[in-house]
Amino acid sequence: MNNSRRDFIRNTSLVSLGFLGLNQFATNAATLGFIEKNNFVPNYGPLSYKQGDILSLPNGFSGKVISRRGEVMSDGLLSPGAHDGMGVFKWKNNKSILIRNHELSPGSKGSGPFGKNNELLNKINQNDIYDFGKGDSMCYGGTTTMVYDEKLQKIELQYLSLIGTVRNCAGGITPWNSWITCEGTSFLKGDEKGLLEKEHGYNFEVFASDKIGLTKSVPIKPM
Repeated sequence: MNNSRRDFIRNTSLVSLGFLGLNQFATNAATLGFIEKNNFVPNYGPLSYKQGDILSLPNGFSGKVISRRGEVMSDGLLSPGAHDGMGVFKWKNNKSILIRNHELSPGSKGSGPFGKNNELLNKINQNDIYDFGKGDSMCYGGTTTMVYDEKLQKIELQYLSLIGTVRNCAGGITPWNSWITCEGTSFLKGDEKGLLEKEHGYNFEVFASDKIGLTKSVPIKPM
């Protein structure tokens, strides 16, 4: 990766917002301003809030927290923080699979999946980490995968599916049931005081699966 590529990523970072999978109005600044000023969502009606709600929503909508940072997942690791873009896949037996980005920077140990002192790091193969940062500036970005039971409205399975990347922000679903997760950075090898071991700013593919396991972290460099 060279400086021209670094500049390209920096200058086109706003374009990546289009991959977030949100409704169009959510990325339209004018519409968001209208909603904030009028407490009203076009085509859906006024927003309402009741004690105990987590969001102000139009009539007929409800919100629910299904996963929190720091929860112990099915693989024994902790659910990472900095939740970001995600993709949802229809699965068998009235279940859905959700693959979620984590927009974590190098060294974000406290929000990572291995505990405050990386005490859970021995639960995975170190070779599955894209950039170990020489142990002192490990990259904690990546994805978690969740199997959600729509009938029971709860997570059935949750596990770490990609690790060692940086600030996973945007992404997109493919027709073959995978999530392309995108690093929101332009770090070069040797950045972060010489500790980063790999170049960053790439896309990685994570396949939807109801089986616990880390994805081999291979950057899709042609993208």
